Amino acid sequence: MPLDTKDERREIVTKLAELLRAEANLLEIRSALSEHEAADIAEAMEDVSDDIRSTIFESLEAEQVAEILEESGEEGVQDYVVDAPVSEIVEIANAMSPDDAADFLEHIEDHKAEAVIAKLEPDHAEEIRELREYDPDTAGGIMTTEFFWAKPNETAAQVLARMKEEMDEVETIHEIFVCNADMKLKGQVSVEDLISADGEQKIGEIMDAATITVGPLADQEIAGRYMQKYDLAVMAVIDPGRRLLGIITVDDIIDVLSEEASEDMYKMAGVGDPKPLEHGAFRRAYKRLPWLLTTIVGMGIIAPFLLGNLFHDTLQSVVALALFIPAIMGLGGNTAIQSSTITVRGLATGEIDWSDMGWMLWREIKVGIIIAITCSILVGTCAYAVVHTSPKPKQAMQSSTVAGSQDVTNSAVPQHVGPLKFASTVALALIIGIMLSVLLGVSIPMCCHRFGVDPAVAAGPFITTLIDITTQTLYLTIATWLLLS
Repeated sequence: MPLDTKDERREIVTKLAELLRAEANLLEIRSALSEHEAADIAEAMEDVSDDIRSTIFESLEAEQVAEILEESGEEGVQDYVVDAPVSEIVEIANAMSPDDAADFLEHIEDHKAEAVIAKLEPDHAEEIRELREYDPDTAGGIMTTEFFWAKPNETAAQVLARMKEEMDEVETIHEIFVCNADMKLKGQVSVEDLISADGEQKIGEIMDAATITVGPLADQEIAGRYMQKYDLAVMAVIDPGRRLLGIITVDDIIDVLSEEASEDMYKMAGVGDPKPLEHGAFRRAYKRLPWLLTTIVGMGIIAPFLLGNLFHDTLQSVVALALFIPAIMGLGGNTAIQSSTITVRGLATGEIDWSDMGWMLWREIKVGIIIAITCSILVGTCAYAVVHTSPKPKQAMQSSTVAGSQDVTNSAVPQHVGPLKFASTVALALIIGIMLSVLLGVSIPMCCHRFGVDPAVAAGPFITTLIDITTQTLYLTIATWLLLS
């Protein structure tokens, strides 16, 4: 049965360790592992030493090792193959389907992978070579060449009989693809329609010609969108001449959508590492530091020099302005992240594209107006209260040794700036800052997408830093204009 927690998965490791200490025979070890899913065993293997892992793999048959490695991450595969002889890897690759074998060999050095392929069964090797020609992140890279197909003039009874003979040789029989002798796709038939059809009826008569397909060079994320949109369990991959090259199954697409969503999330957070839980501290730090340097440059270098030089007198004259810089920055940054997250997600799922820029801006502007007015009222009220309750300027005692008098103030604002004027300034700056944040939160990801840059990258620390600097500059510019001019 599947296991849900890390503690439960560690039970596998404990059980295996006990068997190894007791010098159990191979049958006992295989029997113990057969009680668990390959995915759970693959995760459990992460917690064992290299020696124990090697001993366990040596005790298993090639088919069992293949199943476990198919569920293992890149590091798990590399840990296995680093010391494994070519002959052993050949056995594993032969036990895998062509698409899984191609993915498996992708984690091995090229010269070693070629040596393995050269010793595989000829037909299997040829299919793997064809799949390795495509980028791993394309439809061709995730498709399988093991599919069931039929000719238009075959009867339903003939196809059903052949399915029983060939079902162990294909990835899935959920859909039957109908092709001519040159493998040009004509349509497809579901198993349900095939079973319910008259035995003498031709496949060409019951097939659905309106087949959803994708090209082999299409990004895997596009293939995932199609399958998600049209609720497909299987999708055909065809070349420009409509020749059927392979199929993509729903289990592969689930992995793709999960990987893409995780990758976008990590990019937006500035992690920069698609698998942060699998790597060591130095690698994780190396991946994160470049994004944090963006913040250092923006908020630690540009902002202090820019704002310190341009608005030194403003901040010195109206000290209370500094109290609301965190609110201006925080609300602007969070609003921008909300808008950019919605935009990036919409671009990723295909719900919006460049042509929807105007619609998306207007949609977010309406939301931004409501947010800006609500927040400005709350923060403006707070600003009014701060100034209204702040200490008033006091007249210093006249010195007996100095002629005249000197004003000494301990107020957060100059005497001529009343609470209402100060609160209105903060509220106005907040409204403009939030609206600008909304505009940038939508337009920057859209422009990145338009020019081929991953929108998720722009939606992370870059946009946050840009918004922080921009909103602070706007805030202090408006304050200078309204309070000191």
